[in-house]
Amino acid sequence: MLPGNWGGTIVFTDVTKNNAQVTLQPVLVITEQADSLGLYFKYTETAGNEKTDTNYIRIYDKEDKLSIDGEMYDIVYTARKGLRLTVVGEKQGFDNNKVADLRQTLIFGQANLNILKEVRYMENEFYFIRSRAIFTKK
Repeated sequence: MLPGNWGGTIVFTDVTKNNAQVTLQPVLVITEQADSLGLYFKYTETAGNEKTDTNYIRIYDKEDKLSIDGEMYDIVYTARKGLRLTVVGEKQGFDNNKVADLRQTLIFGQANLNILKEVRYMENEFYFIRSRAIFTKK
């Protein structure tokens, strides 16, 4: 269902540009690996440079851990509705050189994929959105 070519939009907060919202329109290729999914993003940065990023996503056998590019998250929520699967992972880490709670929400559908990255600094009560990616299968 997921392997193949995808197109979409990523909107993220660029801390190097005074927290400006930046929009990219990458091409995404998803491949099945032995124990994970490979996500290969190709896009043009705002400065005009071509860039390629690779991420690997894996849900461990006990379904309590989520690995995103080697970073381990505790799975705190899962839901299934028809062919749609939602997985939420949380961990403590660093964002912008500050200790923070990090949350990733992945929503896998038959022809769509959503990835939401959220951050909450220790002095804040609520999470804010660091990036949001929305893809549809071509």
